[in-house]
Amino acid sequence: MWHSTRTRQSQENPLAQVVDIESELKYWQSQQSDGKLQLLGATRDALENCIKIGYDTYLLNHRQSFDEVQPTLQARYHKYRADDLIAWQNAQPVMQAIWQRLKGEPAQSQASQRAGRWM
Repeated sequence: MWHSTRTRQSQENPLAQVVDIESELKYWQSQQSDGKLQLLGATRDALENCIKIGYDTYLLNHRQSFDEVQPTLQARYHKYRADDLIAWQNAQPVMQAIWQRLKGEPAQSQASQRAGRWM
């Protein structure tokens, strides 16, 4: 599977993650268009905001597991989501799918059992 992320080493940070956000936004929008990602009632802008928060939090915490970061991610999501219509219980499976994609892990079936569905 191709990812638009790279690992970069530098003197300040021996292992840093770099993400091509435009490419990633296109990937997730295509997943939504193809029906593989279902967020009922979500606008394109709301989905984009959700994805950007997920990537931002991943880049800040990429050495940790999703489960370790989930409380921080949820707090950031509530702080920055403004008036978007995606509730956390719908956004959380998307956030987890982002994490899995960037870490190269397979998608978990539990995400498909929630209101935000990853097919």
